[in-house]
Amino acid sequence: MKDDSRRQKATEFYVGIQIVGTPDDCLQKIEQLHALTGLDHLIAEFSFGGLPHEEAEVNMRLFADRVLPALRHDAKFARPPVTFATAADAAAGSVFAPA
Repeated sequence: MKDDSRRQKATEFYVGIQIVGTPDDCLQKIEQLHALTGLDHLIAEFSFGGLPHEEAEVNMRLFADRVLPALRHDAKFARPPVTFATAADAAAGSVFAPA
């Protein structure tokens, strides 16, 4: 990363994939990332840069109240039902079942 142009490109990429802003901004970014990459998992960080816990909680609740319901009702983000090969496989825990 000693090359300024490569460092700048990497920085722009990293900043460009961040999901930030209003709930509508977040939905648009998630849809964009889904279209580009087939995104099917999301790990969210609501507290950053020394943000007080109370403000991080506001971010988390806003995401849960406004973004998650929209994703749950959007066919693009629907997940197929999890099925097990057999009941015995499920009971034995030998089949991976995503949460």
